[in-house]
Amino acid sequence: MFIHDYIRQVWHLRWPLLATHVTVSVIALALISPLIGGTLQLGLSLAGQSALADQDIAMFLLSPAGVIVFLLIGSLVLTAAVIELSAMMWVQVSAKGDRRKWGPAAVRQVIMKGPRLLQFAAHLIVRLLALFLPFLAVAGLIAYQRLSAHDINYYLTLRPAEFQTTLYIIAPILGIGALLVLNRLVAWSMALPVVLFRPGPTRRAFGISARLTKGHRLGLALRFSLWALVVLAVGALVTLGATGLAHLAEGFGQAGIRQLVTVVGTVVVIWALVLTATSTLTTAGFAALLLERFARLDTDPLRLPDSNTPLSESRMAQFGLTLIFIVGFAGALGVSLFETLKSVDQVQVIAHRGAAGLRPENTLASIQKAIDDGTDWVEIDVQESADGEVIVIHDSDFMKIAGIPVKVWEITRAELDQMDIGSHFDPAYSAERVPLLKDVLDVARDKAKVLIELKYYGHSDRLEERVAEIVEAAGMADQIAVMSLEATQVARMKALRPDWDVGFLAATAVGDLTRLNADFLAVNTGLAKPSLMRHAKSAEQPVLVWTVDDMVTMSQMISRGVWGLITDYPGRAREVIAAREGLSTGERLLIELADLMGLEIDLPIRMTDGA
Repeated sequence: MFIHDYIRQVWHLRWPLLATHVTVSVIALALISPLIGGTLQLGLSLAGQSALADQDIAMFLLSPAGVIVFLLIGSLVLTAAVIELSAMMWVQVSAKGDRRKWGPAAVRQVIMKGPRLLQFAAHLIVRLLALFLPFLAVAGLIAYQRLSAHDINYYLTLRPAEFQTTLYIIAPILGIGALLVLNRLVAWSMALPVVLFRPGPTRRAFGISARLTKGHRLGLALRFSLWALVVLAVGALVTLGATGLAHLAEGFGQAGIRQLVTVVGTVVVIWALVLTATSTLTTAGFAALLLERFARLDTDPLRLPDSNTPLSESRMAQFGLTLIFIVGFAGALGVSLFETLKSVDQVQVIAHRGAAGLRPENTLASIQKAIDDGTDWVEIDVQESADGEVIVIHDSDFMKIAGIPVKVWEITRAELDQMDIGSHFDPAYSAERVPLLKDVLDVARDKAKVLIELKYYGHSDRLEERVAEIVEAAGMADQIAVMSLEATQVARMKALRPDWDVGFLAATAVGDLTRLNADFLAVNTGLAKPSLMRHAKSAEQPVLVWTVDDMVTMSQMISRGVWGLITDYPGRAREVIAAREGLSTGERLLIELADLMGLEIDLPIRMTDGA
């Protein structure tokens, strides 16, 4: 059989397969998702945590509880995919005897095999980790040995020769590991049909599959690769179609809010239908490929257990179930979208390291530019120098901003006064020096509030105490807030000054961040999901997002109800806020929908970032 044969087979059974896809999706949403959340919370409870972020996640995953949680969650996620693929196979095998047999009955039978499928998923994850982790460990060790001399931001920003060389060394190692994993996946590709249609322990399925595929793996790899290309092509077509629909909706937006909402609703329904159809096609087609190859490689004929008595239903019932799912999805999506929208914008502009897109970061020039552009806050990073001064700098060394490899905690104020940290941005700023915290406070006093991030690289002495002393000496306790990536620093700062606003900064997270003991949360845009915004609203925790520099994302984040935009371009943020005052709720809905669909639309805003 060729690719078009698989597609034709799927089309012939389109209604049973579509009903199967819908049923499995509902089951996964209703059962698998809560199980994943419960497993995660149980693991965090055993570790004595309510939520984890950034470095804490890595430490948790390396702990016994973290390893168990990772394997369980991975098994559950993979089980959801395996159940759908298995049900697709079951439908197609059932259809050989009676084409009226359809999805829900197949799903019922597959769920009865749930324990075996969960075991299969766990075995597969453990085997894949055992294969790839040694290569990942070697690559990590090489990177640590070659790229630990300077701050990671220096390597990521300037990409020096040693960084490029390290990539050239690591890439083949990871590539070999990936090829080995792919080779094993091809060898084990018949393991799932073995688990479904043959008796015996689950763990033996991998060995049986390896024997069946021996001598045929190149051909299997080619077929799998061709199907992967089909999936990519279908995805590209869906993306193009979605882009066209979004532009169509944007065009209707000029006609008025009623027309816009009607078109947006139509787009949502069409989008849901297309996504459902294409995901059914790609999954069912792969199931057909596996079944056809399994039938050729295994001498025993494919058959269902005698106890299998699938229900027979009319196509109208199948279509009705699918339609209910689509309408429910569209309705839930519409409610979710409207809940995220705000008719009145109440958002603070927070200049990231000053106006870092227009001036050298964390300099007085950058701070002043942010104030000139109308920022509400300036965000800065502080550390301690060798002589105990609280200085404003982000990285652990000066390689990125001055080309000097010395660490922050090894340098004195006198040496800093001789260091040019502006020329890397533009020679016009060669006079810029590393400022003190009190210098920034003096510039911002009564013009903008200051958001102070406490940086920690393992060499903090009395950073929290010194920051508190400097702020109070300046008489600006009511014009600042403090945050940190380190939960211990957040706790220490809050213990020192209970009345101050102290927040937690997170780039990645596991668990519910709003359960942390913090007055506010500062997260990257990827974490600022509607679910987090709902939890934060319930917990009365303001949410700040970083680093938001493009206009569409700014508008999307404002629509979601964030309290603050941390941006390199505060003037641009001001323009977005001003432009949104003229947008209707429907137009804001269109922006949020574009975000959900991963699309970009034009806003009636012109960037006029000053020099």
